[in-house]
Amino acid sequence: MTMNGGMSESLVPDRWYGLSYGFAPAPQMPTTTYPAYHSQWFTGEEFEYSLGEGEDYAVIVVDFVEENGNEPVSFAWKIQFEESITAKDALLLIADLDSQFEVEFDEEELLSIQYKELQGNDWLAYQGTNLSDWKLAETDVLENESWFGWAQGETYTRRPFTPVPAEESPVIGIEDFAKNNFRVYPNPVDNILNIRTEGSGYIQIFDVSGREIFTANIDLNKKIDFSGFQNGVYFLQFTSDGKMSSQKVVKQ
Repeated sequence: MTMNGGMSESLVPDRWYGLSYGFAPAPQMPTTTYPAYHSQWFTGEEFEYSLGEGEDYAVIVVDFVEENGNEPVSFAWKIQFEESITAKDALLLIADLDSQFEVEFDEEELLSIQYKELQGNDWLAYQGTNLSDWKLAETDVLENESWFGWAQGETYTRRPFTPVPAEESPVIGIEDFAKNNFRVYPNPVDNILNIRTEGSGYIQIFDVSGREIFTANIDLNKKIDFSGFQNGVYFLQFTSDGKMSSQKVVKQ
């Protein structure tokens, strides 16, 4: 390629043309060229399973850069919810239901994401409606059929990798949950804790001293307001048809 400051030349077959952004303070070495993406190369129909429950869904994408000998790769999860969900709660939902996924926050700031042996500490948030229209996130609220992603790195560049659907993995403590089909999310929880069951029963909440601080009947699903609870560890116990199942919940 040779320098051409003008834009008036007609394109000629078999030649290559490029645009480079800026040459100050110093030229940048050329990097690998990635093909532009078609919106149908990866769609919400690629997923064989989803996490969460509800009529609405979103696609969550996490881009890991090349590091420690690992090739750059994107993984994607399909989550389901009702009406809307925050980006933070979307990650916490995945972490709660995928035993190979971990996420860490400092209040609202995302500190780290880990999936299997991949881990990253610097993340930028992007959003779109398909594979090809990503832009820097302008909101942290996900609605039906939205796409939201985190790219590892400190620069405002999302390399357009085609995502790989994350493998289905068992929920942590799935044997306990399976007894009564009892799930809670997000965990840790800030304000509203969602409870999903496939039967009726009642919920009890205990603090770390074993004192019961809440009880309520439940039928299929329920939302519990944790905003008035002090930060700390709580234990939820679901009882149905004489069987009990418990789950630890962290209020932050």
